[in-house]
Amino acid sequence: MQHYRALCAVSLAALATAGCASISKEECLAGDWRSIGYQDGLQGATPALLDQHAEACARHDVVPDAAVWRAGYEEGLVSYCTRVGGFQAGVQGRTYHDVCTGEAADTFLAAYSDGRALFEIRDALDKARSSYNGTVRQIRSLRSDYDEAVATANNVETPDDQRTAAVNRANELAEEINDLNGELPQLQMTILSAEAEERDVEQRMRMEYPEWPGN
Repeated sequence: MQHYRALCAVSLAALATAGCASISKEECLAGDWRSIGYQDGLQGATPALLDQHAEACARHDVVPDAAVWRAGYEEGLVSYCTRVGGFQAGVQGRTYHDVCTGEAADTFLAAYSDGRALFEIRDALDKARSSYNGTVRQIRSLRSDYDEAVATANNVETPDDQRTAAVNRANELAEEINDLNGELPQLQMTILSAEAEERDVEQRMRMEYPEWPGN
């Protein structure tokens, strides 16, 4: 049940768009509103999430116990609005909904910024790898087309006009392939640089946040 709610409760806007219920039928009927509130607070959800729960549970003729939910929610926020909570939320790329207050908010946000920095480095690395792999796939596809064009051009049964077209096509493909091959070294360097930055920042973060679950 917890995984279901964790996926659906990330964003109220996303819920409205995707039509994803904030809570399952089983959770509505079980009525453990303190635990539900605690998990919502632990995820850094907004208090408005209770309205989503009420709407979801109304389909099953269940009304949330708002007072009990809020008590659990406040307990969850205590654990969320911490140094490690902020760092973990940042590393996971989660949106902060301005739910922490006072000194806890300052502590959370400083750590959230550190975690977010690592998240963005990893995101850039993923994009660099995706770009490289996409270029490699494109080259393979073009090579297949090139081989087909060459085969057509070399086939003695190919009419002259089609042979000319095949030769022209093969030359065009060869140029595209060469251009893409020329991009690969730079893409590889981008990956290596991003990997080095990730290692450096991650090592520093592990020292600064020994309580981080990622350690």
